[in-house]
Amino acid sequence: LTNDYTDSTISSRILRNVKKGRKTGVQIRESSSVDDLNLLLSFLESTKNRRVSRFGNDYSPFYINLLSETAIANMLENGMAKFYCADLNGQTQSIMLMLDSGDRTYNLLKGSVDEAYTSGASSFIDFEVIRIYQQKGFKVLNLGVELLAGDGDGLNMYKEGIGGMRIKKLGAYTYYLYFPYSVLNVLFIASHMVPDVKWVLWLKRKLSALFSGAKN
Repeated sequence: LTNDYTDSTISSRILRNVKKGRKTGVQIRESSSVDDLNLLLSFLESTKNRRVSRFGNDYSPFYINLLSETAIANMLENGMAKFYCADLNGQTQSIMLMLDSGDRTYNLLKGSVDEAYTSGASSFIDFEVIRIYQQKGFKVLNLGVELLAGDGDGLNMYKEGIGGMRIKKLGAYTYYLYFPYSVLNVLFIASHMVPDVKWVLWLKRKLSALFSGAKN
């Protein structure tokens, strides 16, 4: 977000939708209300049904471990997260859930109705939220992880088209222990080479709890 972000930053195809959203009068508002949480959940369910019928692969919109309606409500209540909503003619068409931490923010979830894609609201809210966070002085807005090949290709291209940049990060199996505990990294690597039998899972949980300071 430290770079200039203007109309010229995004692809011409997405820019047409952003301009359509402006022209039709889409309004962006900030919220943390339960009503908008319920709307987001219904939008996510509608999107899931569309994608399942189209691609045939079922999935959970709550793609992060322990992410749930209750977790979102708690984050909204303590101020960690907020909604940005795109309204047109008094009706909410698209909602983004943003999780803030210092000078960084993460687009945790986004849900839209079908009309948001024809009115331009879906692209307009992406563009405007990026500008809002830039004006607030945030340094990074994370558009989420790169999805697997197949039905995720279109979304990956969209994230780049709206101005996002792919950045490689360390994966799920990062062996982070330092000396003198680094010798245990070998054990963690070996654990992925054996079946997930009960004693292996038990040992991994105990070691993880030991070095994270957990009681269980």
